[in-house]
Amino acid sequence: GLLVSPHGYRFYLYDGVRWQPITDDTTFHARSLGDDVSLELHLEGDPITLAKAADAVGDDPDNGNDENELAKPQIALLASGEITPFEIVVTDTVDTAARYTVSGSLSKGISLRTPDSTDAH
Repeated sequence: GLLVSPHGYRFYLYDGVRWQPITDDTTFHARSLGDDVSLELHLEGDPITLAKAADAVGDDPDNGNDENELAKPQIALLASGEITPFEIVVTDTVDTAARYTVSGSLSKGISLRTPDSTDAH
């Protein structure tokens, strides 16, 4: 799973009972993008309000913080290839013309739209 916050993201793994943050992987570790990058999330076409608490993507999930315990990913990426239809807009807060859109759905896969094109790649 993927949890998106206003300035970062974190990957999760479902253990059969609950979602656990991935903490021991060099590719799928939590990422904080800083204040110069802003993320927006749309699920199945609807805008989602991103929780500020999820910005603590660099925090240790085992630190006893209840918000980390309750955190669940908004996007499910299943082994079968199914995914929650999503669109993540990545914006440079200094140069707002620099907008990238990452989209995903079962029928179209995952694609990237850059500021220079309107076509997905």
